[in-house]
Amino acid sequence: MLTSIFMLSSLIALLFTSAFFFLRRFGHVVTVCRMTLFTLQGLTYTTPTFSTSIDNLSLEWHWPRRKSPYWLIITCNKSDYKDAGCYISLDRGVVKMWFFPRYFRVTAGPWIEARLEGFTIHVTTSKRIPGYIDRLKKNIVHSVVNGETIRLHELKTKIILGEAREDYPREDVDKAGVNEIEVHDKVRICMSTLQWHILAPWSSRMYSYDELVAELRRSWMADRGSLVLIAKDCRWTKIRDCQVDEERLLRSSYAQ
Repeated sequence: MLTSIFMLSSLIALLFTSAFFFLRRFGHVVTVCRMTLFTLQGLTYTTPTFSTSIDNLSLEWHWPRRKSPYWLIITCNKSDYKDAGCYISLDRGVVKMWFFPRYFRVTAGPWIEARLEGFTIHVTTSKRIPGYIDRLKKNIVHSVVNGETIRLHELKTKIILGEAREDYPREDVDKAGVNEIEVHDKVRICMSTLQWHILAPWSSRMYSYDELVAELRRSWMADRGSLVLIAKDCRWTKIRDCQVDEERLLRSSYAQ
C-alpha cells in the first residue's frame, strides 16, 4: 500500500515537473513555494503578457447534507493580477460549490457562490479597458439607470468646479477665485449612497450596495480625467422570475 502511494506521488510530481518545463520553454514561468494535496502556497504564474500570484490557495471538501448541501469550498488569500491594462488585487476570496441548491431550498440562484473581500481594480487608461471589466461596468450602469430602486436610505451629491494648483505661491489667499494666480481647470463630481437596493427584472437579480462612493474628476483644459468607485458590502442575489410567475398566474386564472 505504501509503495503504491509512493509511486503515485512520484508520478504526479513527474507530471508537474514536465508541465512546468514545457511552459518555461514558451515563456511561461510557474513557481510554487509549498504544495500539499489540497493546498498551494506561494504560487506565481508569469507570461510575456501578464503575471499573477497567490499567497495561499486551499480546497476544503465537504460531504453534502440537508442543512449544508455544499461539497467544496475554495479559499484564496492575497492574490493579484497585472498586465498592460490593469492591476487587480484581492485580499480574500471564498467560492462555495452547492449541491442541488434549489432542491434543498438553500438558494434559487446558481450552483456557485463567491464572496470577495478587498477586491480592487486599477485601470491605467480607459483606452485599454479589459473586456470583462467593460462588461461589468456596462452591466452596473445599465442596472442603475434602467433598474427599479427598491430601497435607498441616503443619497448625497457634490459638484466642485475647479481647484487650486499647489505649485503656485499662495500667500494672500482668502477665497477661491480671488487671486489671479489661482488656476481652475478641473471639475469634481462626488456621489455617496447608503443601503441602495436595485431590482433588475430582465436578469432576475437584486443588486445591493450597503455603501457606494464615486468621484469623477475631469479637466476641461486637457483631455484627461479619472474615476474612483468604492463599493462596500455589495452583492447580487438571484430572485424568482416575476414575469414567469405572472404568466403562470394568468394561465391559472384563465383555466378557472
